[in-house]
Amino acid sequence: MSIADLGLGSTFIDASTYTASQLNSFFGGFNFSGIGSVTVVPEPQSLLLIGAGLLVLIVRRRNRASI
Repeated sequence: MSIADLGLGSTFIDASTYTASQLNSFFGGFNFSGIGSVTVVPEPQSLLLIGAGLLVLIVRRRNRASI
C-alpha cells in the first residue's frame, strides 16, 4: 500500500509503501487487509487560490498590453 502522510489521531507515518501487517502494527486498533494505494488530493480551497492567482496574472498582463 502506498501512503503519503497518513495520520490517525496523533500517529503519523511517512510517505512510503507499507504492507497491511505493518499498518496494523502502526495503528493497533484498526484492521487493514488487502492491497491498495493512497493518493494525495489537493484541497478545494488550494485549487481556488491557485485559479484566482492565475486569473489576476492574466488580467494584469492584458491590461498592460492594452496601454
